[in-house]
Formats: sequence, C-alpha cells, structure tokens
Amino acid sequence: MSEYIKTSFFRQSILAFTGMPLLIWAMGNLPERSLLKESLFVITILAFCQMIGQFFWARTNRSAVAGLRMSKVVKYHKIIGYTFVTIMVFHPLYLVVPRFFESGVSPVDAFITTITTLNQGVVLGITA
Repeated sequence: MSEYIKTSFFRQSILAFTGMPLLIWAMGNLPERSLLKESLFVITILAFCQMIGQFFWARTNRSAVAGLRMSKVVKYHKIIGYTFVTIMVFHPLYLVVPRFFESGVSPVDAFITTITTLNQGVVLGITA
C-alpha cells in the first residue's frame, strides 16, 4: 500500500477530491455560521467528494492500482467507504444537533419540519 500512496496519481486524486471542495467552500460567498455548523458542513462535503473519489481508486482503474494486491485494495476501499457512508447517513442529525446549542427552534421541531417539508431539495436529500 505504501507504494501506491507514493504515486503521483494518488496524490493528485487526493488533492482533487479534498482540495477542490475546500477551495470552492473557501471562495464561496456563504453566509457566516457558527463553528459547529461550518465544521459539519465541511465534513459532509469532504465525505461526499471522497465517496465520488472511490470510483477512481477502485480496482477497475488498472493504471492506478497496477502494483497493488486485490486484498489490500478491497480492505482499504471498504474502510473508507463505510466511514463516509456512515457520515452521509447521519447527515440529517448533523443538521439538527446544532439546534441544541442555539436559541430559537427546538431540535425536535427542526427535525419534524425537515422530514415533513415537501420542498424539492429536502425530498431529494432524504431520497439520496
């Protein structure tokens, strides 16, 4: 695995699937939020982009993984995949948890509003 980490393909793909989302986030004109909300937002973006990156690190990309044994690729692929899928599954809770630390809408009301709203973005997010 250490030979693979030293390849330029691996370094470039990490830069693309981690650096580019962070660059877009940093250069975006998003409204200022609390540190907790920003950190959860960044973790979610990175998890999603790393999931997309998994397609490029898969065994079907023969030129990238030519020197690796299949067992190591599958092992690390599963670890990374399970980690980021778990983050994405708990994403709705990441939206509700900050409500515990702010005044205003209670967390239960925020969660109920989120799952009962028929807004296109909310429905697509729940479906995804």
